Amino acid sequence: MDSPVRQKRMNLIMMRFRLLPLVVSIATVSILQLEPVEAQSKNPAVTPQARVEEWWFARHTENIGQMSKGDIDLLMVGDSITQNFESIGVKVWNRHFKPYKAINLGFGGDRTNHLLWRLDHLPLLKTSPKGAVVLIGTNNICWGSDTPKQAAEGVQAVAQKLHNLYPKMRILVQGVLPRRRQLDHPHRKQIIELNSYLPALLKDIPHVTFLDIGPKFLDEKGFLSKEMMPDTTHPSERGHEIWAAAIESEMKKMLALTEQELIEIVQLNWIPAGGAAPPRSTLGEATTITIKNTRAQMVKLYWVEYEGALLYYADIAAGATLKRGTFSDATWVITDEKEKPLGHFIATVKPSQVDIPK
Repeated sequence: MDSPVRQKRMNLIMMRFRLLPLVVSIATVSILQLEPVEAQSKNPAVTPQARVEEWWFARHTENIGQMSKGDIDLLMVGDSITQNFESIGVKVWNRHFKPYKAINLGFGGDRTNHLLWRLDHLPLLKTSPKGAVVLIGTNNICWGSDTPKQAAEGVQAVAQKLHNLYPKMRILVQGVLPRRRQLDHPHRKQIIELNSYLPALLKDIPHVTFLDIGPKFLDEKGFLSKEMMPDTTHPSERGHEIWAAAIESEMKKMLALTEQELIEIVQLNWIPAGGAAPPRSTLGEATTITIKNTRAQMVKLYWVEYEGALLYYADIAAGATLKRGTFSDATWVITDEKEKPLGHFIATVKPSQVDIPK
């Protein structure tokens, strides 16, 4: 009695074993057919992705702390080229970007997908920043694995993300800077192609301006010198100066700051004649001074040369104000109209002002 029943069960089990390879084969074929289609439909450059690196998360944590405190008007967004404003470009940062209450959101090695993840995981500022400067995409191509079109769409996604986070914020998207010395290098060709897509990709995102400053780093033949980028990728200090100057007018329009809001004016010490002798000037950093003559009489302005001689520069009328360029650690002497010394002052790194007392 049990034998026929047992035989049926064995037959059923054997049938299932015979069918199993067929089912597995069908499933395998289905997976192999579907995976390429899904992979092709997803652009890695627009898919947020974290980097599993300790320093990367530590730096992101620092950014979270800075953002949590608020009082930020400018987001500087990018990769190592932006991050380098904290090292070789720090003097340029302090002069050109720090006055805008800027935060450096540049991370070495980041691609657009990494930046998208970071933007998704930062505190939302209660008061919207006035502007953002974006430079990203070079790591997606060149040594990266994305095509120029994919990378350009990643840049577009970053701009769109920033707009979604802060709809009233103005955004300046820069073209990817040139790499490698020669114009015909494959990396340079990829960058040119990437940048060519950006105007069309960005035109429909509100408050976004595209600016390609790359040519400012090249000579008339398209050569990238060591003076501009010693390693053919990252700007030198001189390169940072050119970068800051190239976007300055757009920055001012974007942030709509008055000059008084833009700079922190240092009130210089006025040292009356008869006290300490005016020291020789030494060559420092370029800056500006504003000299206000509060006297009822005209005064004369002299620069103390590096060898100690006095060099006449200008007359300042009674009640007038003179603004001029100078260098930090430059000594300036004021005399009356008969050239009797009244006092002197010494310029600082920051833009400064001095009042000539009555």
